[in-house]
Amino acid sequence: VVPLGYVLASLPFILPVAGRLGHEIIGDRDSYQALWNPWWIARAAATGHTVLFTDMVWAPVGSPTIFHTLAPAQSVGMLALRPLLGEVLAYNAVILLAFPLAGSAAYLLVRSLGADRPSSFVAGLAFAWCPFLTTKLKWIGSAHRGILVLFALALVQALPLDGARPTRQAQARLALAALAVQFTDSTLAVFAANLGLVRLGAGMIRRRALLAPIRQFQVA
Repeated sequence: VVPLGYVLASLPFILPVAGRLGHEIIGDRDSYQALWNPWWIARAAATGHTVLFTDMVWAPVGSPTIFHTLAPAQSVGMLALRPLLGEVLAYNAVILLAFPLAGSAAYLLVRSLGADRPSSFVAGLAFAWCPFLTTKLKWIGSAHRGILVLFALALVQALPLDGARPTRQAQARLALAALAVQFTDSTLAVFAANLGLVRLGAGMIRRRALLAPIRQFQVA
C-alpha cells in the first residue's frame, strides 16, 4: 500500500512528460552510458566474458569496468523490461522506480524510529522528491538512493547503540542490504561504509557513557 501511495503521489510530476518517455531518456548525455551497461552485461554473459573488463572501449587495449558505474541491479532490471517496453522506456521505467523505492525506504526507516504512519509517509515523500535526488536522475546509480536508506535501516537494527546482541535475522538483512548497495552503485558503497563507521562510533561512545557511572562507583 505504501509504495502505491508514492506512485500515485508521483503522477503529477510524471504525467506531463508521459508522452515522451518512450523516445526520450531522462537525463542528459551522461545517461547514455547507462544504456550501454545492460548491452555489455548481456554480451558478456552470452560470450562467457567477464563483465569487469571490456574491449569495447579504448580498443585495442580495453578497459576495466570495476570503477565504471555499471549499476548491475538496474542494468539487469532494464534487460528484463526491454522485451516489453523497448530500450528507452525500460531505462526510464527503472529511473522512475527510484521514487517509490526512496519513499518507501524512508517510510520504513522513520517508522522504525517511532514515528506514526502519516508522519512517516510525509517524510518518505519529502525524501523521494527532494532536490538532492531529483538532480541525480541522469546517473542511474545515484538515483536509487533508496537502497542506501534500506541499508541504514538494516544498520540500525543490526547494530543497536546499547550494545545488545542483534538477531541473526537482523545480521542477515544487513548483509543483504550491503550486497544490494554494492550492486547498485559504487558511490553508494562509499556512503554505506561511512554510515557503518558512524554507527559503530556512536555505539562505542554511548557504551562508554553508560559505563562511566559504574566505573566512578567502583573507584569510590
